Amino acid sequence: MLQVQNVFDEMYDDGFTGPATYANDTADMDERNPIITKSKQKRAYIANTFFYLPTTDEVMPITVAGKPVTFITKDGKAAERRPGSVLAVNLATPGWLSTVDDAYYVVTSSTHDMSSGDTALKNLAIHLIIEKDGIVYNTSLRAITQSLRDDLLNLGMTPEDVDAQISHLLALRTKIIKQYAPNYFIDGRLPLEAAKHVKPTNMRISNGTLNNIVDENGNPVYRHLNEVDDF
Repeated sequence: MLQVQNVFDEMYDDGFTGPATYANDTADMDERNPIITKSKQKRAYIANTFFYLPTTDEVMPITVAGKPVTFITKDGKAAERRPGSVLAVNLATPGWLSTVDDAYYVVTSSTHDMSSGDTALKNLAIHLIIEKDGIVYNTSLRAITQSLRDDLLNLGMTPEDVDAQISHLLALRTKIIKQYAPNYFIDGRLPLEAAKHVKPTNMRISNGTLNNIVDENGNPVYRHLNEVDDF
């Protein structure tokens, strides 16, 4: 059995479809070799995956109209925020994810000028927040841009497969935005205090990054998941 003992760089989330549907979407496995195939790995890459940078010691700004969003813990106190490097260490600890106090989505915008429905649905920032012991960590859903299309095409996906992935991604983004801020397309407002009423039904940690490259000192060299074509 493969045991990948390195920093995990993705969070999988099934959105609102439930774990059974999510398993059907991703578990294309041979009975004799339970490793997700390359084609399924590509299809699972974007539609319901939240990303973060596991090597950074800086906290990503989360703002609305230029003002920082505040996070309040279950005890009514202002939560601390920690960077991706700390989240990476925690996620690499077996069982840590099952001990978190809460997990929920927030929708934000640094410019807050996306009044057009189509533009907002594709570009508003959507974060999956993980809260534990008064500390919050964030991962982010990809925006739908030409850069995203290029990334998927560079993975070897056909234009038709890319369109299908982006369609699924747009559906998830739309559902989260409309549940988090149902009046956004009327008043253009997003809350400055993070709401917690929109939650994932299931979360999974990905297989992480298979890493067999080392530097001159013998230390692992970080590789992004989309750089690894197969096993």
